[in-house]
Amino acid sequence: TPRRAMPRRMGAGTSNASEAPPRRRKRVAVLGSGWAAHALMKVADTDLLDVVVVSPRNYFLFTPMLPSACVGTVEFRSLVETVKVSNPLIQYVEAEVVDVDRTRKILTCVAPRDPYADPATSSCMPSSSADE
Repeated sequence: TPRRAMPRRMGAGTSNASEAPPRRRKRVAVLGSGWAAHALMKVADTDLLDVVVVSPRNYFLFTPMLPSACVGTVEFRSLVETVKVSNPLIQYVEAEVVDVDRTRKILTCVAPRDPYADPATSSCMPSSSADE
């Protein structure tokens, strides 16, 4: 199998006493873990950016290959890559973003919903009465 290069901090390991003090990195919030997020995570320069991924799923799924996995051409595990494998130097928050305040630069997040929860007992579903 081919070896994959691991992401690394650009410029890490070099020190010089005459260098300027370290700058504060700009924080970038990435909402979701889909195609665009995965592409950004792979190439993000973590020396310049503090990347925070907020997604209810901690993985990227390569969906075009799903039919091949169903018929056995490829294994399901080869279609999924976790966020931390994409770039171990980023932060990951398992949550759903419900509001973005651009002026104050604040994300409002909630715990992700359980996709396997019974809708009849789920607290996020409106209650139904038996009389209707």
